[in-house]
Amino acid sequence: MMGEAPGSGFRGRDGAPPQQAAETPGDRARVRVARVAGPPDLDALSDAPGTELDGFVAVDGFIQQVPTDGRDATDPTTVYLGYDDDAFYAVFVATDRAPDRIRARMAPRENIGDDDFVTLMLDTDDDRRRAYAFRSNPRGIQWDALWTEDQGFDTSFDAVWRSDARLTATGYVVSFAIPFKSLRFEADEASAWGVVLSRDTPRDQGEVAYWPRVSSEVQGILTQSAELRGLAAVAPGRNIQLIPYTNGRAFRVLDERAEGGPRFRDGETELEIGADFKAVLDDRFVVDLTANPDFSQVESDQPQVTVNQRFELFFPERRPFFTENADQFRTPIDVLFTRRIADPRLGARFTGKTGPWAIGALAIDDESPGALAPLGSPLEGERAWFAVARVNRDIGTFSRLGAIYAGREFVDGDNHVGGLDGRVRFDDHWTASGQLVASATDGGEETRSGTAASASLSRSGRQFSYFGSYTDIGPDFEARAGFVPRTDQRRMSHFASYFFRPEKTLISWGPEVFIVRLWDHAGNLLDEITEASLEWSFVGGSDIEVNYRVATDRLRPTDHPSLSRTRAYDVGFWDIEYETSYFDWFQLEGNVRFGNQINLSPVAGAEPSEADWFQLDLGLGLRPATQLRIDNTVLWTTLDDPIAGERVFTDRILRTRWNWQFTRELSIRAIVQYDRTSTSAALTSLEPRENLNADLLVTYRVNPWTAIYAGVNANGQNIELVDAPGGDRRIQRVDGLRSDAHQFFLKASYLLRF
Repeated sequence: MMGEAPGSGFRGRDGAPPQQAAETPGDRARVRVARVAGPPDLDALSDAPGTELDGFVAVDGFIQQVPTDGRDATDPTTVYLGYDDDAFYAVFVATDRAPDRIRARMAPRENIGDDDFVTLMLDTDDDRRRAYAFRSNPRGIQWDALWTEDQGFDTSFDAVWRSDARLTATGYVVSFAIPFKSLRFEADEASAWGVVLSRDTPRDQGEVAYWPRVSSEVQGILTQSAELRGLAAVAPGRNIQLIPYTNGRAFRVLDERAEGGPRFRDGETELEIGADFKAVLDDRFVVDLTANPDFSQVESDQPQVTVNQRFELFFPERRPFFTENADQFRTPIDVLFTRRIADPRLGARFTGKTGPWAIGALAIDDESPGALAPLGSPLEGERAWFAVARVNRDIGTFSRLGAIYAGREFVDGDNHVGGLDGRVRFDDHWTASGQLVASATDGGEETRSGTAASASLSRSGRQFSYFGSYTDIGPDFEARAGFVPRTDQRRMSHFASYFFRPEKTLISWGPEVFIVRLWDHAGNLLDEITEASLEWSFVGGSDIEVNYRVATDRLRPTDHPSLSRTRAYDVGFWDIEYETSYFDWFQLEGNVRFGNQINLSPVAGAEPSEADWFQLDLGLGLRPATQLRIDNTVLWTTLDDPIAGERVFTDRILRTRWNWQFTRELSIRAIVQYDRTSTSAALTSLEPRENLNADLLVTYRVNPWTAIYAGVNANGQNIELVDAPGGDRRIQRVDGLRSDAHQFFLKASYLLRF
């Protein structure tokens, strides 16, 4: 029934003990499941954890990856696998020698990273490249994601599935029921799936154990997966989803495009109705349609320091229409960044995989460019249109070749980008990837074209790891649908690390080196970065890292308007990072950086100059009760002019987030964030800014698409409206906060699944 590999063990219906693990390198573990009468009886397992589940195959023999790669798991875990007409089942029975120390909180969906949890990964194509990942803590709180071997977990993926869990006198049990409708696979009885099971115990040594064995000596997880057979007469079946939504709000907002200058709009109301539609074709392909999509975010972005930044900051995508299957459109050079599409009204997407071929296409509009255009402008009211196409072809066991096209059309000009990318895996450690793309931009009177390329070589191992890359982006390359914040560059970087592994209280420690050299296409060396660091990892999720960076940045007249020549700036800093989750009620992470940076926002006419720099980034998480989670963030940045002996600016961001989870479905959450930038008018052109935002949200969420949200938000800034010469109004900065926006909203959506 099974060809064993290191770390394999299972019992069939006869309850025989696990077979002896084979020692043959490269031998793949296998398990055969059988059809069962129905969902497992979790109560029976909870009352008597030694009970066998009739008809289910039992898998055990978990092997550590952390802290000691290859050692038997500290506490035994048995997983029962089976299926019926509707779903695939996995029941984890996790024995624990200290059950009173199990971390099991009532938390929002997908917020279980600090808890004990178990994970089921299913590679339904058995191509060992991509898998569905389902995870639960001991209270049944769900987490799901898509795993891609060269990209990691994509947690934006959501699925409908069932979980149940119990804390017991000897540990905990968790049951997964994954409907076949929530998976994509070919209904072929001869085909196999890949499967990986794991258990994470964050306390003490922060143990991570897998079945089959997943060694850090080998690159990837699915490359070490077990083969699962025995699925017969199952199929995803007909899967049609309709998700209507409504979003109503009453609000006050500052309208900066109003006739006669900015004005406040009070007592405004707005009602939006829309729907998403999904259909699965031939078990493999998915068609998604959206009309007036629900792109309002109920969760705000994590705060980032935005002052004195030279390049655009990256904020991740959160909107469901774009996040599902987003990994299929991801490439080394980001030619598609869906946050460029701010306010669409119609959209369609097609994705799927058959055999070695994976394809995807996206077409959608965006009303925001026309809505933000100046009044009376030819652009006012016009829409931008986006079109994306993607093809991937698996080659051999773990390699692939792909092609992508991304285009944006608008009345001020069209932009088209297309090219090839690929990945080659040489052995268990070494992988290479690359991409070559070209762009064509029609700006009306001017047409430009450019190219961009990237290549990388990486090695992963338990002790020595390396990543080297080369990126070449031409001065005329443009990706208006993507995220390419810097062009005209040839960038070479190397990262290497070597870790010693005592695997005791000190789990590992070692040095890391990071080197970057960047030239423009005229051959001028612009950036030089050398960074060396030491990192120590201790039990209990505790890490300390000390970094020292030295760099030379050269700014050209094209980089800053006040420069008449290229000027070199020597900058560098120390960086001390620390994090720990040793205590179940307290988590701390943060870093302190001090050194010097460039004042990129001097007063008008002055050149950028070197300045003393300090930055504190602190995150403090408190769990005073099973249902309460408090997350606090402090970002504090200062820049001082060493010649003038004065402070250029101080930037502060203080954020606290409180969440009380009544049940798995019902929660109440409050966020308060205060931002303030104090500036010296003699040393910087930055304006003093102050902002206070507070919001309260009540959520009832049955699944990712059936939910009700009710919230209130209020915002204040240090601004007021004054009359300008000629009778127009303008915004003026003042001392103290003034209310500039507030809203109450009610949002509801419902999943209809046929």
